[in-house]
Amino acid sequence: MLPEEDLLALADTGRTKDGTPFSDLPQITNPCTGDVSHYGPFGPRGWQDEYCEWSVERDSQGNILRIDFTCENPEYWNTLWAVDPNKVLELYRSTLGKRQIALEDLYLMAPSTGRPAYNPLNRWNSGPVSTASQGGAMHLTSTPNTLQTEIGLASAATVPRPVGNSNPQTLICCAQYGQPARNSDPHIGLSVNQLVAPPNPQRPSNKATLANPPGLYIQMPDFSGYQTRDQTNAAEFWTIVRGTSSPTDPDGRPMPGNYILHATFRVPPNKRYTVSDITINGQKIRWAGQVAQTFLMQITGMGLAQPSRAPVQNCVGVPSTELAQPLQLFHSSVFSALVGTHVPNFMGVPMNLASNSTLIAPTVRAGDTNVPMVLTALLPDVSALPTVTFDGGGITVQVQDMKSVDYAVPGNTYPGRVAALRILVSVQADARRAHGVCSSPVRGRRRHRRRSPQRCTSRPGRPPRACPCPCSRIALASRWRRCCLPLAVPGTGPPGKRLWGGPLPSRRRGLRLPPVRPPPALHRGSTVGASRFWSSARRCLRTSARWWARKTRTASPGSSSSR
Repeated sequence: MLPEEDLLALADTGRTKDGTPFSDLPQITNPCTGDVSHYGPFGPRGWQDEYCEWSVERDSQGNILRIDFTCENPEYWNTLWAVDPNKVLELYRSTLGKRQIALEDLYLMAPSTGRPAYNPLNRWNSGPVSTASQGGAMHLTSTPNTLQTEIGLASAATVPRPVGNSNPQTLICCAQYGQPARNSDPHIGLSVNQLVAPPNPQRPSNKATLANPPGLYIQMPDFSGYQTRDQTNAAEFWTIVRGTSSPTDPDGRPMPGNYILHATFRVPPNKRYTVSDITINGQKIRWAGQVAQTFLMQITGMGLAQPSRAPVQNCVGVPSTELAQPLQLFHSSVFSALVGTHVPNFMGVPMNLASNSTLIAPTVRAGDTNVPMVLTALLPDVSALPTVTFDGGGITVQVQDMKSVDYAVPGNTYPGRVAALRILVSVQADARRAHGVCSSPVRGRRRHRRRSPQRCTSRPGRPPRACPCPCSRIALASRWRRCCLPLAVPGTGPPGKRLWGGPLPSRRRGLRLPPVRPPPALHRGSTVGASRFWSSARRCLRTSARWWARKTRTASPGSSSSR
């Protein structure tokens, strides 16, 4: 165990107090499997992996001038960039207080879509150090710090397990919904699981979802231990730049906790002293981690009481049949640029920018032909090219070739090897009027069978029926069963749901979530905001997790999930 001063130095700089980097520290042991590995995640500030990241600005004497804390997910900024890059630039300048930021600082290259691609590790959102020429913390960059991971973790934690829910580490080793030995994942999973299956049998069990807008949010710090030089209340130096401290639902009712997305801690220049002159419990602030230790992160769950308890499912094991699993779909030029961009990191391991991509469906316009794209996938057999098909009709694909690449699929801690399929996608002009149909998995090399569209209903103890998909979806067919991945076609499906769909990428090879459409809302009128997309997505993931958990078999524990 390292001394507290070294831990704080590592959090702020990636090095201990004497300058030892992460790469020279002892390896860590997974408490679930006993596997030994280097400390991860990797990346410019990958070690800040508890859904809160920060950057520090100091003067020439090393005194802290300003700390930026953020918990904003990268999916938001990638989506906003696709809508209005200039708005992203405006928010970067106002949030970080740096008018010198230019638009060209934020993008990577011009993809086949004709627009520059957003660079999540641009010079103003990379690393733990902020200066006038580079650095800053605009949104999360550690590879497991994504909204998809947060939703997936909470949804997978809704399944009761035979080990009970009194010990967070025992539960996470059984359910494998996150990374053990962290502050966040075991605690979040335990809290959600106890909502579904209360330890007190007198309390009712619940169906669980996440309050809208879903995410993990910064809470207000406890300033009771702070002492400033001139007796000013230190809370005055805490500024909420994005988000709110007093959230309410559409009916004006207060929500629990705070929904802070970005906050700064900074002493105004007219005070003639710095953050480093403030003490916390008698200790001068030398590291941003000291401030981080005074506040919590919160994810808000919602429960709907049920007359009976959810069935207990076996611990997650390794399936007897390996599945072909599609992971992500990219425009070809975007993927090439991401994979071709090296990411420096303190571990000194090979890492590319694809590890900071997000699960946002790329857009292809109706009528476009031979659009070059790349589909990444896990294939049990790479000796032959698989067949790639689209549900819904009007969309065809040609598989050109396949190669292996290494990157951390969104939600994973460590990079891994996957297959990258180079494909050409063509969309008929009337494809937007067609809806995909969720179909049953098939074996062998037969073409997949379709089921007729039916009313989506949720039946106790049974998976939802097959139903029309809300967007065109891509399926990967091989000698093994197949799953679905979304391809958004403008105008296809209900408004606000064009990006929904696809499996939750497994943080271990043993978890595959079949595509299903979510049942009707469990608790209408109880969500906050107007994010129909994420409301639909979290219902989908929750239902899918429960369905697939029923199908897993008892097996000896395999490798742990690698958040």
